[in-house]
Amino acid sequence: AAQAYGVYDETLKETVERSEQRQKLEKQISALQIKVRKEKQLNKQIDVIKVRHLNALHSIEREGVIIKVNYTRSNRLDIMEICSVIGAKIVYMGTQSLVIEYFGEPEMVQSLLLNLRPMGIQEVARTGELALQKEQK
Repeated sequence: AAQAYGVYDETLKETVERSEQRQKLEKQISALQIKVRKEKQLNKQIDVIKVRHLNALHSIEREGVIIKVNYTRSNRLDIMEICSVIGAKIVYMGTQSLVIEYFGEPEMVQSLLLNLRPMGIQEVARTGELALQKEQK
């Protein structure tokens, strides 16, 4: 009986080890699949032809942002005043939130976000900085 127990124990141990090895292999395969998928997605991106470093004095930089902000009767005028000062537009007004859009200097985008933060920002979508070189004289 002791021998039978020992054989059963070894078989169970071997099965558990194989199962663990299979799980490790499956994890490695899924990680490889994710890597391959990411590479395929990157290969679909538009090719970069040329990169230029632009001097801030000789270029125009802009950034776009769309912000969803909580609003109440008590803070609605504050939000409208912030938008007016910075030059942002309220493009949608729901029952509890406003959607604001702004396209301008990156520093002003940051300022707008900082001023709206106490009101309760729900969502933000930013374009990132865009730039063009000014005409050379």
